[in-house]
Order: sequence, then structure tokens, then C-alpha cells
Amino acid sequence: MSDQKEAAERLGMTEQLLRQSKYWQAEKVARSILDTQPLHPQALLGLAVALLGVGRVDEAAHQLDKAAANGAGAEQCAPWRAQIDTARQNRKANPRPMKYLWPYQTQGDVKRANDMMASGDVEGASNLHREILRLVPHEAHSVSHFGAQRPNYFYGVSMAARLAKMLGYEAVSVIEFGVAAGDGFRSLEQSALFIQDLLEIEIKVFGFDLGEGLPTPVDYRDASFVWQAGEYKMDHDFLRQRLVNAELILGEVSETIKSFTPPKGAPVGFCSFDLDYYSSTMSAFDILRRKDACLPRVCCYFDDIISHFFFPNCEFIGELAAIEDFNKESETRKIARINKPQNHLMFPIAESWHPHIFYYHDFAHPQYNTYAMPEPLA
Repeated sequence: MSDQKEAAERLGMTEQLLRQSKYWQAEKVARSILDTQPLHPQALLGLAVALLGVGRVDEAAHQLDKAAANGAGAEQCAPWRAQIDTARQNRKANPRPMKYLWPYQTQGDVKRANDMMASGDVEGASNLHREILRLVPHEAHSVSHFGAQRPNYFYGVSMAARLAKMLGYEAVSVIEFGVAAGDGFRSLEQSALFIQDLLEIEIKVFGFDLGEGLPTPVDYRDASFVWQAGEYKMDHDFLRQRLVNAELILGEVSETIKSFTPPKGAPVGFCSFDLDYYSSTMSAFDILRRKDACLPRVCCYFDDIISHFFFPNCEFIGELAAIEDFNKESETRKIARINKPQNHLMFPIAESWHPHIFYYHDFAHPQYNTYAMPEPLA
């Protein structure tokens, strides 16, 4: 079957599911078209309608804009734009307060959602899993239900959004340092789009990369026995076609970070560091050194801190050395691991990415001591 014929059949399935108000299923089918034809205007339009149907208003708006930019007619888009405007007005008039549950408190709801899924009630299961994630920053079963390719990113973005909202911000920025082919960056954007609607806060997504593979190593701390210049090149066009509204910033991070300023009112709340080298990571840390650029606590993911057969990692090379040296610079700015993350209050299910999560603390930040706990769900 040709790609065009298969896309036409899947588009017909999407439209049928939308007529039946099976929005979560329609979303999945529409995305399957966009996996191979990322600029297909009718698939983008179908995706926008499906997202609107489940209350993911901001992401629906972005996908509708992308559909219009790639050939969807104005008359097709107009009624959905009107619905998006109305939904945004209603959300602004009736904001939902931030509440929380601990992961272990949702076990009954998780089981009920899984039972719904097993019985074929995809819509009911999806709505319940979404509500669980509104209350819990990271519930592994619910995150998995929505197909998050990088649960570490989902967690980091969720924590950034929650802290920003509790501190009174209407937006927050999240960054991936080291984009390479872009699989992680696309996952970061998808997590941000999902959580933006979930928690009703705008999330800006940025990615930094040289764009031509790894740069030339500087010294032994860049561990050139593992990585070489030119590895992890990017296909720029392929990646940009698949992004929604994330911003890609290309060039030497030591230079591009100097000219970067987070949007006004959207401080940085999550950073993924996957630049491999000590030298590049130290340059990326400039965002943490800058006054007023970040929230008082920034969730950080460090990709290259674990050893393998050919990489006996240690605190004298790579990202670990960068963390050590950064912490020597100041008494009030520190990057530290989370203490005992694998417990029933945080991550009841141990996953391989948990040891990669750190937090940047700015003890001198004017909001560091501001109370930022949401109310427990009664």
C-alpha cells in the first residue's frame, strides 16, 4: 500500500472516531499519519480537533496553526479557532487550583483506569489517567499510558510547571542542552504541550546544539576516549518539520548561551544536560549562573553520569566533573542529587532514569524560601 493511500485510510479513521467523540483514539491515529508525513494539513487539523475534544486547548491551537500554515483552508479552521477562543476564556474565568496526591494514594484509580483500558474503554481510561497526572507530578502507569518516550522529561517539565505556578508565574521555560537527532527534544516538546494544558501554565521549550555533531574536545575532562568530534549530527529539516513551536538554537553553546535570555515572565525550571563533554556542560551552566534567569530550584537531568564497560565514569571527567567544579564556584548556588528518590512518596516504581535527576538550588534567590506546597486533595 502506498504512503498516500495508507494516509487517506487513516485520515478516514480519524474523522470517523471524531464523529463518535472518541478523541483519544482519534489523536493516536492522526499522529500515526504525522509520523511519516509531518506536514499533512488534514492530519494536523484532525489532531487539533481531537486535542480540543479532550481539553488540550493550547496544543490544539498550535496544531491548528500548523495545519493552516500547511494548506488547511481558513473556512475549515475558523469554527475550531472560535471554540479554542471560547475554551481559553472559560479557563481564564475559572482557573483550577493546584492540588496534589502522593503516588501511593492513586493506586486504586490507576487500577480502575487499567481495568477500563482492558475492557476497551479507551476514552474513560485516558480521562482518568489524565486526572491522576493533574494531581501527581509523576505516576509511572499514567505517564506510560500516554506514550511518553522520556518519562524523565515528563517529570522534569511537570515539576518546573508546578513550582512556577505556585510562585505566581504564568509561564516557565524548559531547555534541552544537546539535541542531536532530536528524539529527546521532540519528547520534551510533547511533554511540555501535554503539561501546559494539564496545569494551565504556558511552557516555552528551547534546545541548544552545535548542529554539526560534537565539537572538538578541549582536554582530558571531555573524555575523548568515549566521544569524538562530529558524532551525533543533526538532520535540521527533518527535525524542524516535526516540531510544533519549540525553538532550536544552533551554534557553539559557549556563544549561544551568552545571547540567550528566557522570555520575560518565564524563568527556566527544567534543564536536560546531554552535551557529553565537561567543557560544553560548564558553558551550559551559564544559564544557572545568571541572576533572575531561573526559578529558585531547577530540576536537572544529566544523561552521561553512569559508567559502562568502556566508560569508567568518575567525578574527574565529563558531566560529573562539571557539577563538582560548578559547586566550588559559589556558596549559594549548588547542584545536588535528590536524596533517596525511590520511595513511596516520590517514585514507588524504581526506574533507570531516577539516579540522573538532580536539582539546582539558588539559596540567595529572593523566592527560595517562599512557601510553594500545593494543597492536598481533600
